[in-house]
Amino acid sequence: MTAHRLPVDFCDWGLTRTKTNLPLAKFLHGHFPVDIADQPSFLFYSHTGHHHRLFNCVRIFHTSEADRLPDWNVCDYALTPHYSDDPRHLRFPPYALIFAAAALLQSPGEAERLFLQKTKFCAFLSSYRNDKTRLRWNFFDQLSRYKQVDSAGRAGNNVGREVPYGLDNTTEFLRPYKFHLAFENKAVPGYISEKLLLGFAARCIPVYYGCPRAAEEFNPKRFLNYHEFPSEAALIDRIREIDSNDALYRQILAEPVFMGNQPNQLFNPEYYARFFEKIFTAKIEPVATRQHGGWRKLLGRWTLAKADKAYPLSWKVK
Repeated sequence: MTAHRLPVDFCDWGLTRTKTNLPLAKFLHGHFPVDIADQPSFLFYSHTGHHHRLFNCVRIFHTSEADRLPDWNVCDYALTPHYSDDPRHLRFPPYALIFAAAALLQSPGEAERLFLQKTKFCAFLSSYRNDKTRLRWNFFDQLSRYKQVDSAGRAGNNVGREVPYGLDNTTEFLRPYKFHLAFENKAVPGYISEKLLLGFAARCIPVYYGCPRAAEEFNPKRFLNYHEFPSEAALIDRIREIDSNDALYRQILAEPVFMGNQPNQLFNPEYYARFFEKIFTAKIEPVATRQHGGWRKLLGRWTLAKADKAYPLSWKVK
């Protein structure tokens, strides 16, 4: 493993966290001798600005968004939710480094005990209702004709309170529910947000729309996969069948989240550590120093960064 101190930095990540509180930063600090520095050798950046263009070190692009892809003219490595065979790329789903595998493992007799706590039908959380979320809201409306689906987000709230932001708060809210509507905005191969795992953590049966290959990472018998049904009516019929049959519900609840109750590699810290070790030890010429264009290109990079409103001074807090 790397022994000498590694100067790193983070930028263009958004406004919600200081650098040291980023899950990725915490992971790096726990596995490598990294120090946040103003003149880094390795820059981790995201898609909310252009300040990364001012750095000539090794650049590692990170995104949790389904519709963002790495620009290999700008970055040397990339962490994204997408599937890729490029050795410079690491599949890094949005739930990476957030959920502990232990919280998702099945314990003996768990289903029978938890079933007694399932006193409510189905929960749904959504912050907005627009064209991007039309599919999930249409399904919500259809399922609500069978029984009320409790909506506790900012949009379409019908429970009288909004669940505070945070994994613990959301998991606690979902715990009494038999089902959880876990719909992504779109079905993108590789993109699995925290929605599916929140249902697992609360021991609901998730009704999932999203990554067509989710069954490769999680036990397909433990959730209802929208893509496996010929129609939404057929999926709703299956929900009604499970809801009205206690033995069937307990049978599904008894299925482990992971195949064989063994976490997949995306929950293994070594999976990520090996990739970062490669980054920190590889001898490469960064893409930023391979590009030449004289003062015009430098001026263009500075103009983009100067106009970047997502890089306040407070972000520089170490």
